[in-house]
Order: sequence, then C-alpha cells, then structure tokens
Amino acid sequence: MKKIFVLAFFSASCLWATAQSGSCSANTTLPDSVIIFPQPFTPANPGSGISDTACVNAAYEFTITFNTPATYASPFGEIPINSIDLATEGAVTNLPASMDYVCNPPNCVFLKDSVGCLKIFGTATPGEEGVYDLGVNVLIRTTLLDLPFAFPNDQFPGNYFLHVKPEGSANCFVVGTDESLRDEIQLSVAPNPFSYLTQIQVTAKNTGNFEFRVSNMMGQQVHREAVRLFEGANTLPFDASALPEGVYLYSIGNGKAAVSGKMVVSGR
Repeated sequence: MKKIFVLAFFSASCLWATAQSGSCSANTTLPDSVIIFPQPFTPANPGSGISDTACVNAAYEFTITFNTPATYASPFGEIPINSIDLATEGAVTNLPASMDYVCNPPNCVFLKDSVGCLKIFGTATPGEEGVYDLGVNVLIRTTLLDLPFAFPNDQFPGNYFLHVKPEGSANCFVVGTDESLRDEIQLSVAPNPFSYLTQIQVTAKNTGNFEFRVSNMMGQQVHREAVRLFEGANTLPFDASALPEGVYLYSIGNGKAAVSGKMVVSGR
C-alpha cells in the first residue's frame, strides 16, 4: 500500500522549454512510495525545495508531480482515497503577482492510482525581486470525508522558497534557450533519484556529435564528455559515485545550444 509522505526529490523531468500556460508533463516513473515532489526545503534533504532561481524579465517555470495513492495512512488506519484535488485558482499561495499555475489534468483533480502535475510559470517584473515562501493547499478526498492538507505543515516541515533576482543575475533558470534543438532531442533519466549509477535516455531525430555535461547548482561543471548520438534511442551511462548528494543539471549540446534536465543524487 502507498503511504502519504513526501520524498526528498526534485523534479528531474523539467527541460528547458518555452514557459506558457499549457499543461505540464508529470514524471510517470515514480515508485509507489513517492506521492509528491519536491518536499519542502530542509538542509537535511538533498534536492528538497525550489532550487531554481527566477530572474526579472526571464521566462520561468517549475513543475510539481502528484502520484496519488489508493489509500491514506490516517492515525486510525488506512482510508481509501478517491482523489487529491487542488483549486484551479489560489491553491498555490504567496506567488509573485506575475506568476500563475496550471495543472495536468486541467481541472487539478488527481484521481487515485494516477499521476498528474502542477506547473508554476510566469515572467517576473521589476519590483518583484525577493524571496517568496510558497504554500500548496490540497484536498484529500476519501470515501469517509474530505481532508484539507497543506505543504509545508507540522508533519512535513520546511519551506518552498522561490527566489526572484534582478535581471541578468547568475544561476537563473531560464526557459526557452533553444526550441529547434529541443524538438530534435528528448531526454530522460532512469533511475532518478539514484545513489551511484544512472542512465541518460536520449531520443535523437538525427545522427551527430554532441557534448554531454553535468554541473552542480552553483554552476560548477563536474563532468564533460564528447558523445555521438544516433538517430533513434541512445543510452548514456553516468557514474556519480564521486559526487556528493544533491541536485545536478545535465545537458546535451552541440556548441550552439543545449537541451537540459535535472537529476538527483541521494540515498547514500
């Protein structure tokens, strides 16, 4: 049975893409034990919280995945779940005025034994610089009663800090770096998170020479290698045994543009 708890895992399925009010893409590879990610930030949990930084006048987006279980572990035992619901407006609190959110499915109703997502998106404007302590309010609908639930809370302490920095600041997550290359290459990581070894799955429309890079969230490059991709499915093994736990950015580029994603090293 699945239990309602949060894994310290940051969404690794976010690729550089054009920020828009379209639907998000949920991570459908999560194990049953993972209900929602990321969890609120605490120093003890690698990959927790919102590590992406938004910048003024730069498009931004961030995705949270919900993996709805069939039961809720209450103090009185297992209660069957019908769905986890979010209001289509106001469920994410303390957002900058320039930002909003959408869900997939669009009604923000995540039925039991299904995977859905919520995407925060927007372009910060001058005067919105600062740190926003976000909250996510949901309603767990069970066969007995409806249970309001909020993240963070006493059971899951921490913070969802969204940092908005001035235009041109370092370490800003900017979407829309290269649409043409994104159309040619699709990336995924499995397993993710992982302890030591994982594989980068790359689907390429054309054969060619590329560069595979990995950097930490401070922008420091920790891995770089030349790779040749062939049309169709490609697999790139990656050994992170020499890296500390945390969130890393990986990319496949051709010297002019790159398609990127995230992976989490944890569970050592």
